[in-house]
Amino acid sequence: MPIPRVLVHGMAEVIDASIGSYNAIETKAKVLEGCDIHDGCVIGMAVRLAAGTEVPDNTTVYGPAAVMRPSSNTKEAHMAVHRRHLEWLHKVLAKPKPATPGGTPSTPTTAGAAAAAARQAASPATPLNAQQAAAAAARRAAAPATPTGK
Repeated sequence: MPIPRVLVHGMAEVIDASIGSYNAIETKAKVLEGCDIHDGCVIGMAVRLAAGTEVPDNTTVYGPAAVMRPSSNTKEAHMAVHRRHLEWLHKVLAKPKPATPGGTPSTPTTAGAAAAAARQAASPATPLNAQQAAAAAARRAAAPATPTGK
């Protein structure tokens, strides 16, 4: 299996940046234009790298202030972990979900799911029906804009 250059988790956003090999960019991280991320780096969850930031080889970036520290692993150790992580994801994500008796993987047919659906339907806090949703949207559209901040 070929190993991709970059492992991007979740809803990370990369905008016109130069990214080396064996990097991991975690969920909700934002890498802005002109950033240069070298090899073997980890960009932590929700980190925002300012435009033009350079991240040297084998560096971990974390926290709201995008603190950089050299990784305690060697580049080879980081690459081995990266490879094992991707191989595990390949195994897990490649397996189709088993079908339930009398249904498909996307159609729950268990008694527990049916009971949960019945409880939700009988609950006074059920989700809005289409008419209620339309009325709520109309009220929001007609409401004057409220100032924010105070």
